[in-house]
Amino acid sequence: MSSRDEIMRKFGPILVESLAIVVLEEINVIRLHLGLPPRTKQQLLDQMNNHVNSLPLYDWMKEHL
Repeated sequence: MSSRDEIMRKFGPILVESLAIVVLEEINVIRLHLGLPPRTKQQLLDQMNNHVNSLPLYDWMKEHL
């Protein structure tokens, strides 16, 4: 079993990706119980990309442009 400290030492992007995959897996369990087809990783990536491209930047991010 991983400890909280071990998990939080992971680099940001890989941590975000692993969280997205866990959420996708849990969503697919629910979808299975509802008789719906599973969502694919590509569908997840497409949705994430749509949101990333439509969200406004934080003020601190604008300083680095």
